[in-house]
Amino acid sequence: MHTSAQPKVTYDISVLDLSQMPEYSSYDFDLGDITYIEDTEFFGWSLIDGKTPYKEEIIISEIVQELDAPEKNVIKVQNYKTQFEDLF
Repeated sequence: MHTSAQPKVTYDISVLDLSQMPEYSSYDFDLGDITYIEDTEFFGWSLIDGKTPYKEEIIISEIVQELDAPEKNVIKVQNYKTQFEDLF
């Protein structure tokens, strides 16, 4: 239905890893995790229950961690699922 109407998109996101801090322990992401992203310029708005940003389901497909420079960490996410082997 709605899934096939969306183009396949890959995002590279620069991140700051807060998962080691107790108040942010739930922000620990791993390969294959499913989460959501809001990009109103690309995906637009949902008009159900008022005007809210459309949340696109994404899967984490790559994590690059720079141990010497954690501010350069990158998470690659995509809104489409490939074969399981492609994720690793």
